[in-house]
Amino acid sequence: MASQNWDWVFHTLGWTLAGLGVLLALWALFWDRSRGRRRCPKCWYLMEGAVAGDDGSLTCPECGKKITAVRKLTKTRRRWRRVAVAVIPFWAASVTYRVNWPGREGLMAAVPTTALVLFVTN
Repeated sequence: MASQNWDWVFHTLGWTLAGLGVLLALWALFWDRSRGRRRCPKCWYLMEGAVAGDDGSLTCPECGKKITAVRKLTKTRRRWRRVAVAVIPFWAASVTYRVNWPGREGLMAAVPTTALVLFVTN
């Protein structure tokens, strides 16, 4: 029975997982734009009806945060925990892309070069 080369499957799966990680990261960073809505930068409450105080600052009626700069009201909402979760498909892509190294190049290819140098010098 002839051996089959399955490298293309692992490479395709690796690139697909990497693309999924990119899409998740972009979604978490850029999906919830303000689109002209004025929102509290802390709790994202809509500040459309908020009235400015004597000093010109706005106070969020939901969380009580005092906002002095109007440009902070139109920030894009970033979800950093979801960006951290998007790292998981990148890691899986790396593992999947390199899964057949020991089969092609032997077990020594799986050992990092730094570990080999430390082993030889000690």
